[in-house]
Amino acid sequence: MTKKTLITTLAILMAIFFMLSACIYCYLNIRSMTRLLPSDKNLTKAESLILKSTGTPDVKSYILTYFLMLFMITGVVAAWFAVLRPDQRGSSVAMLMQILSIAFLILLYKDIRSNKSKFLYNEMLFKASLVFMILSFILLIVYAVMLFNKKKADKQTDLNKIAEKRANTKIVVLDKCTLTIGDIDFSPLDALGNTVYYDILTKNEIIEKCYDADVILCNKAVIDKDIMEKCPKLSYIGLFATGYNNIDIKTAAERNITVCNAPGYSTDSVAQLVFAYILNHTTSLDKYNESTHNGEWIKSRA
Repeated sequence: MTKKTLITTLAILMAIFFMLSACIYCYLNIRSMTRLLPSDKNLTKAESLILKSTGTPDVKSYILTYFLMLFMITGVVAAWFAVLRPDQRGSSVAMLMQILSIAFLILLYKDIRSNKSKFLYNEMLFKASLVFMILSFILLIVYAVMLFNKKKADKQTDLNKIAEKRANTKIVVLDKCTLTIGDIDFSPLDALGNTVYYDILTKNEIIEKCYDADVILCNKAVIDKDIMEKCPKLSYIGLFATGYNNIDIKTAAERNITVCNAPGYSTDSVAQLVFAYILNHTTSLDKYNESTHNGEWIKSRA
Protein backbone atom coordinates (compact mmCIF):
# COMPACT_ATOMS: atom_id res chain seq x y z
CA MET A 1 0.00 0.00 0.00
CA THR A 2 1.43 3.36 -1.02
CA LYS A 3 1.60 6.29 1.32
CA LYS A 4 -1.03 8.16 -0.66
CA THR A 5 -3.41 5.18 -0.50
CA LEU A 6 -2.85 4.84 3.25
CA ILE A 7 -3.62 8.53 3.81
CA THR A 8 -6.79 8.26 1.72
CA THR A 9 -7.87 5.14 3.62
CA LEU A 10 -7.35 6.89 6.97
CA ALA A 11 -9.38 9.86 5.76
CA ILE A 12 -12.25 7.60 4.62
CA LEU A 13 -12.28 5.67 7.93
CA MET A 14 -12.20 8.95 9.84
CA ALA A 15 -15.19 10.25 7.86
CA ILE A 16 -17.09 6.96 8.27
CA PHE A 17 -16.59 6.90 12.07
CA PHE A 18 -17.60 10.56 12.26
CA MET A 19 -20.72 9.81 10.24
CA LEU A 20 -21.57 6.77 12.38
CA SER A 21 -21.26 8.84 15.53
CA ALA A 22 -23.47 11.55 14.06
CA CYS A 23 -26.05 9.02 12.82
CA ILE A 24 -26.33 7.33 16.22
CA TYR A 25 -26.64 10.64 17.99
CA CYS A 26 -29.23 11.97 15.56
CA TYR A 27 -31.14 8.68 15.84
CA LEU A 28 -31.28 9.07 19.62
CA ASN A 29 -32.60 12.61 19.24
CA ILE A 30 -35.21 11.69 16.64
CA ARG A 31 -36.24 8.67 18.72
CA SER A 32 -36.66 10.81 21.81
CA MET A 33 -38.69 13.40 19.90
CA THR A 34 -41.01 10.82 18.26
CA ARG A 35 -41.45 8.51 21.23
CA LEU A 36 -40.89 10.50 24.38
CA LEU A 37 -42.09 14.02 23.75
CA PRO A 38 -45.61 13.50 22.29
CA SER A 39 -46.77 10.91 24.83
CA ASP A 40 -45.69 7.88 26.79
CA LYS A 41 -48.11 5.40 25.17
CA ASN A 42 -45.42 3.95 22.86
CA LEU A 43 -42.94 3.36 25.63
CA THR A 44 -42.04 0.01 27.07
CA LYS A 45 -42.44 -0.55 30.79
CA ALA A 46 -38.71 -0.09 31.36
CA GLU A 47 -38.72 3.13 29.35
CA SER A 48 -41.71 4.43 31.27
CA LEU A 49 -39.88 3.85 34.53
CA ILE A 50 -36.84 5.70 33.17
CA LEU A 51 -39.03 8.55 31.96
CA LYS A 52 -40.75 8.88 35.32
CA SER A 53 -37.43 9.01 37.13
CA THR A 54 -36.04 11.55 34.68
CA GLY A 55 -36.61 15.21 35.11
CA THR A 56 -37.49 17.76 32.43
CA PRO A 57 -34.41 18.84 30.45
CA ASP A 58 -33.00 22.16 31.50
CA VAL A 59 -31.94 24.93 29.11
CA LYS A 60 -28.35 23.72 29.10
CA SER A 61 -29.39 20.25 27.94
CA TYR A 62 -31.43 21.68 25.09
CA ILE A 63 -28.54 23.89 23.98
CA LEU A 64 -26.03 21.05 24.20
CA THR A 65 -28.33 18.66 22.35
CA TYR A 66 -29.18 20.77 19.34
CA PHE A 67 -25.85 22.57 18.99
CA LEU A 68 -24.15 19.18 19.05
CA MET A 69 -26.31 18.05 16.14
CA LEU A 70 -25.22 21.16 14.22
CA PHE A 71 -21.55 20.51 15.01
CA MET A 72 -21.83 16.88 13.92
CA ILE A 73 -23.55 17.64 10.61
CA THR A 74 -21.00 20.37 9.84
CA GLY A 75 -18.16 18.07 10.85
CA VAL A 76 -19.35 15.19 8.67
CA VAL A 77 -19.53 17.48 5.63
CA ALA A 78 -16.03 18.82 6.40
CA ALA A 79 -14.68 15.29 6.92
CA TRP A 80 -15.88 14.08 3.52
CA PHE A 81 -14.62 17.31 1.98
CA ALA A 82 -11.21 16.47 3.47
CA VAL A 83 -11.40 13.05 1.78
CA LEU A 84 -12.26 14.52 -1.61
CA ARG A 85 -10.02 17.61 -1.41
CA PRO A 86 -7.09 16.87 0.93
CA ASP A 87 -5.30 20.00 -0.24
CA GLN A 88 -8.03 22.22 1.22
CA ARG A 89 -9.04 23.11 4.81
CA GLY A 90 -11.67 20.42 5.37
CA SER A 91 -9.59 18.49 7.90
CA SER A 92 -9.10 21.60 10.07
CA VAL A 93 -12.85 22.27 10.21
CA ALA A 94 -13.55 18.58 10.88
CA MET A 95 -11.05 18.54 13.75
CA LEU A 96 -12.62 21.63 15.31
CA MET A 97 -16.09 20.07 15.04
CA GLN A 98 -14.80 16.82 16.56
CA ILE A 99 -13.28 18.60 19.55
CA LEU A 100 -16.53 20.50 20.16
CA SER A 101 -18.59 17.33 19.66
CA ILE A 102 -16.52 15.32 22.13
CA ALA A 103 -16.78 18.10 24.72
CA PHE A 104 -20.55 18.36 24.25
CA LEU A 105 -20.99 14.57 24.35
CA ILE A 106 -19.14 14.38 27.66
CA LEU A 107 -21.30 17.16 29.12
CA LEU A 108 -24.47 15.44 27.90
CA TYR A 109 -23.27 12.11 29.30
CA LYS A 110 -23.05 13.73 32.71
CA ASP A 111 -26.68 14.82 32.31
CA ILE A 112 -27.69 11.28 31.40
CA ARG A 113 -25.88 9.82 34.40
CA SER A 114 -27.49 12.36 36.73
CA ASN A 115 -30.99 11.86 35.21
CA LYS A 116 -31.28 15.54 34.31
CA SER A 117 -32.45 14.88 30.76
CA LYS A 118 -35.06 12.61 29.24
CA PHE A 119 -33.24 12.89 25.94
CA LEU A 120 -30.67 10.33 24.84
CA TYR A 121 -31.30 8.05 27.80
CA ASN A 122 -30.09 4.93 25.92
CA GLU A 123 -26.68 4.91 27.55
CA MET A 124 -25.24 2.10 25.43
CA LEU A 125 -25.98 3.85 22.12
CA PHE A 126 -24.78 7.14 23.52
CA LYS A 127 -21.47 5.55 24.54
CA ALA A 128 -21.18 4.06 21.03
CA SER A 129 -21.59 7.54 19.55
CA LEU A 130 -18.88 8.89 21.85
CA VAL A 131 -16.50 5.99 21.05
CA PHE A 132 -16.95 6.45 17.30
CA MET A 133 -16.29 10.18 17.70
CA ILE A 134 -13.10 9.56 19.66
CA LEU A 135 -11.91 6.99 17.10
CA SER A 136 -12.65 9.47 14.31
CA PHE A 137 -10.68 12.14 16.16
CA ILE A 138 -7.66 9.86 16.61
CA LEU A 139 -7.74 8.87 12.94
CA LEU A 140 -7.98 12.52 11.93
CA ILE A 141 -4.89 13.39 13.97
CA VAL A 142 -2.93 10.54 12.36
CA TYR A 143 -4.27 11.55 8.94
CA ALA A 144 -3.33 15.21 9.46
CA VAL A 145 0.20 14.33 10.57
CA MET A 146 0.74 11.98 7.63
CA LEU A 147 -0.73 14.49 5.17
CA PHE A 148 1.51 17.24 6.55
CA ASN A 149 4.59 15.03 6.22
CA LYS A 150 3.56 14.05 2.69
CA LYS A 151 3.10 17.68 1.65
CA LYS A 152 6.46 18.52 3.20
CA ALA A 153 8.14 15.64 1.34
CA ASP A 154 6.39 16.58 -1.92
CA LYS A 155 7.51 20.17 -1.53
CA GLN A 156 11.08 19.05 -0.95
CA THR A 157 10.86 16.78 -3.99
CA ASP A 158 9.60 19.69 -6.08
CA LEU A 159 12.43 21.88 -4.81
CA ASN A 160 14.93 19.15 -5.68
CA LYS A 161 13.45 18.86 -9.17
CA ILE A 162 13.64 22.62 -9.62
CA ALA A 163 17.24 22.66 -8.40
CA GLU A 164 18.13 19.79 -10.73
CA LYS A 165 16.43 21.48 -13.66
CA ARG A 166 18.23 24.74 -12.95
CA ALA A 167 21.54 22.92 -12.70
CA ASN A 168 20.95 21.44 -16.17
CA THR A 169 19.71 24.69 -17.73
CA LYS A 170 22.16 26.85 -19.63
CA ILE A 171 21.28 30.54 -19.88
CA VAL A 172 23.23 32.77 -22.26
CA VAL A 173 22.98 36.54 -21.79
CA LEU A 174 24.02 38.54 -24.87
CA ASP A 175 24.69 42.27 -25.24
CA LYS A 176 25.52 42.70 -21.57
CA CYS A 177 27.46 45.90 -22.29
CA THR A 178 24.25 47.50 -23.61
CA LEU A 179 22.37 46.72 -20.40
CA THR A 180 24.56 48.06 -17.63
CA ILE A 181 27.61 50.09 -16.75
CA GLY A 182 28.18 47.87 -13.75
CA ASP A 183 25.26 49.07 -11.64
CA ILE A 184 22.86 46.15 -12.22
CA ASP A 185 22.74 43.01 -10.07
CA PHE A 186 22.43 39.89 -12.26
CA SER A 187 22.38 37.43 -9.34
CA PRO A 188 18.64 36.62 -9.83
CA LEU A 189 19.54 35.28 -13.29
CA ASP A 190 22.46 33.32 -11.87
CA ALA A 191 20.05 31.55 -9.50
CA LEU A 192 17.93 30.28 -12.40
CA GLY A 193 20.59 28.15 -14.05
CA ASN A 194 24.14 28.04 -15.40
CA THR A 195 24.30 31.62 -16.63
CA VAL A 196 27.07 33.00 -18.85
CA TYR A 197 27.42 36.57 -20.08
CA TYR A 198 28.79 37.99 -23.32
CA ASP A 199 29.02 41.42 -24.86
CA ILE A 200 28.21 42.09 -28.51
CA LEU A 201 28.98 39.02 -30.67
CA THR A 202 28.90 38.26 -34.36
CA LYS A 203 26.42 35.78 -35.77
CA ASN A 204 29.00 32.98 -35.89
CA GLU A 205 30.10 33.75 -32.34
CA ILE A 206 26.48 33.61 -31.15
CA ILE A 207 26.11 30.15 -32.73
CA GLU A 208 29.36 29.05 -31.12
CA LYS A 209 28.40 30.29 -27.64
CA CYS A 210 24.70 29.31 -27.76
CA TYR A 211 24.66 25.95 -29.58
CA ASP A 212 23.83 24.12 -26.31
CA ALA A 213 21.82 26.91 -24.66
CA ASP A 214 18.32 26.36 -23.29
CA VAL A 215 17.66 30.07 -22.84
CA ILE A 216 18.93 33.14 -24.66
CA LEU A 217 18.46 36.60 -23.16
CA CYS A 218 19.38 39.51 -25.38
CA ASN A 219 18.81 43.16 -26.13
CA LYS A 220 19.94 43.99 -29.67
CA ALA A 221 21.37 40.70 -30.96
CA VAL A 222 19.61 39.30 -34.00
CA ILE A 223 18.36 35.75 -33.46
CA ASP A 224 17.32 34.47 -36.88
CA LYS A 225 16.29 31.15 -38.35
CA ASP A 226 19.87 30.00 -38.92
CA ILE A 227 20.83 30.55 -35.28
CA MET A 228 17.71 28.78 -34.00
CA GLU A 229 18.40 25.76 -36.21
CA LYS A 230 21.96 25.59 -34.87
CA CYS A 231 20.67 25.67 -31.27
CA PRO A 232 18.52 22.49 -30.96
CA LYS A 233 18.00 22.82 -27.17
CA LEU A 234 16.78 26.40 -27.33
CA SER A 235 13.30 26.75 -25.81
CA TYR A 236 13.12 30.35 -24.63
CA ILE A 237 14.24 33.74 -25.93
CA GLY A 238 13.85 36.71 -23.60
CA LEU A 239 14.31 40.32 -24.63
CA PHE A 240 15.43 43.16 -22.38
CA ALA A 241 13.47 45.58 -24.59
CA THR A 242 9.92 46.19 -25.80
CA GLY A 243 10.71 45.56 -29.45
CA TYR A 244 11.21 42.07 -30.84
CA ASN A 245 11.93 42.83 -34.50
CA ASN A 246 15.37 41.28 -34.07
CA ILE A 247 13.79 37.87 -33.44
CA ASP A 248 12.46 35.59 -36.19
CA ILE A 249 9.04 35.10 -34.57
CA LYS A 250 7.75 32.79 -37.30
CA THR A 251 10.63 30.34 -36.96
CA ALA A 252 10.40 30.51 -33.16
CA ALA A 253 6.72 29.54 -33.33
CA GLU A 254 7.48 26.65 -35.71
CA ARG A 255 10.14 25.34 -33.33
CA ASN A 256 7.99 25.86 -30.18
CA ILE A 257 10.39 28.47 -28.81
CA THR A 258 8.79 30.90 -26.39
CA VAL A 259 9.63 34.56 -27.07
CA CYS A 260 9.00 37.23 -24.44
CA ASN A 261 9.71 40.95 -24.54
CA ALA A 262 9.63 43.54 -21.74
CA PRO A 263 6.37 45.47 -22.25
CA GLY A 264 6.93 47.58 -19.12
CA TYR A 265 10.47 48.51 -20.12
CA SER A 266 11.62 51.89 -18.71
CA THR A 267 8.16 52.80 -17.36
CA ASP A 268 9.57 53.79 -13.98
CA SER A 269 12.76 55.19 -15.51
CA VAL A 270 10.82 57.56 -17.79
CA ALA A 271 8.84 58.91 -14.83
CA GLN A 272 12.05 59.27 -12.83
CA LEU A 273 13.76 61.11 -15.71
CA VAL A 274 10.81 63.52 -16.10
CA PHE A 275 11.09 64.56 -12.45
CA ALA A 276 14.86 64.81 -12.79
CA TYR A 277 14.42 67.24 -15.72
CA ILE A 278 11.83 69.24 -13.75
CA LEU A 279 14.19 69.60 -10.78
CA ASN A 280 17.12 70.37 -13.06
CA HIS A 281 15.15 73.07 -14.89
CA THR A 282 13.90 74.54 -11.60
CA THR A 283 17.34 74.73 -9.95
CA SER A 284 19.52 75.12 -13.10
CA LEU A 285 21.60 72.30 -11.68
CA ASP A 286 23.36 71.52 -14.96
CA LYS A 287 24.53 75.11 -15.37
CA TYR A 288 25.87 75.31 -11.80
CA ASN A 289 27.55 71.93 -12.22
CA GLU A 290 29.24 73.04 -15.45
CA SER A 291 30.28 76.31 -13.86
CA THR A 292 31.82 74.50 -10.90
CA HIS A 293 33.78 72.10 -13.13
CA ASN A 294 35.03 75.03 -15.23
CA GLY A 295 36.42 76.69 -12.10
CA GLU A 296 34.24 79.78 -12.41
CA TRP A 297 33.35 79.71 -8.73
CA ILE A 298 37.01 79.82 -7.74
CA LYS A 299 37.74 82.63 -10.20
CA SER A 300 34.80 84.70 -9.02
CA ARG A 301 35.80 88.08 -7.54
CA ALA A 302 32.68 88.35 -5.46
